[in-house]
Amino acid sequence: MSSDAHWKLSPWVSSPTFAAFRRGRFIVVELQSPHRVTTTSPYVGGMNEGIRHLVNHQSCEAAEHNERFLEITEAGLDGYHRQVCDELSLMPGHTAVMGTAANMIYAAHQSLEFQDLRVDAIVTAGVEGNAVTSGDPSQWVETPSGWTKAPHVAGTINTIVLVNRPLKPEAHVRAILTITEGKS
Repeated sequence: MSSDAHWKLSPWVSSPTFAAFRRGRFIVVELQSPHRVTTTSPYVGGMNEGIRHLVNHQSCEAAEHNERFLEITEAGLDGYHRQVCDELSLMPGHTAVMGTAANMIYAAHQSLEFQDLRVDAIVTAGVEGNAVTSGDPSQWVETPSGWTKAPHVAGTINTIVLVNRPLKPEAHVRAILTITEGKS
């Protein structure tokens, strides 16, 4: 990563374990130490202990942004991931990327502490042209050649949850279930 990355000016949110930067179309979370990360990012998805950056990226506008949609789909999932990482001067193999039409200026952050445990959540969601809830029908179809837009509108609820200390595997799974329930 370039030490003079344009997004790395002053943290929007910080803690001893991470710093989150919000700049333009991006939220970049820089992990200060190794973490066990569970991500749906196609390039580095699954459970991964090599992730150093989490990125939420406004990849397009909420409605009728067909040119950008074509550019992303033509690049393919891996190509899109590399494009985002290149723009941010980040290493693709150590970066989890999420895309959304939600504007990063409206991202919500909430932190809660109990004794020595701290949990931070950074969330974006559509509220107008692409607003959906997690129970709505899927709007995207994943095929071996990439993603295809289903008819109607698409929407996302992107969630980054950070815990300041390692969780046992069973607690990690429970946290993912609780996060999913919260989105519902």
